[in-house]
Amino acid sequence: KKYQAWNDLIDCFCVFAMEEIDQVYVWRSQAEEAMKRSGRDGMSPAEVKEFVDRYMPAYLAYRPGLYAAASQGGVNGKPTWLCHVGRDRLPIY
Repeated sequence: KKYQAWNDLIDCFCVFAMEEIDQVYVWRSQAEEAMKRSGRDGMSPAEVKEFVDRYMPAYLAYRPGLYAAASQGGVNGKPTWLCHVGRDRLPIY
């Protein structure tokens, strides 16, 4: 109910589906390394793991239902585009 006002403003959804859940760790590590190369602070590998671990229960709980909804009638009954992406962040055709 808290999010109903936001949901009412959304016309459609785009779901980017990862083939492997471990991609989350890899992508976050890549982002942190890019930040370090640009002279900004970035998390260590251990910090990345701890950070992503906090979100992993949500990925594990909601990912199957989200992907199923996206591939069938749409998320919340709204038009939904499902795009599978590989480890390289490119679409899988």
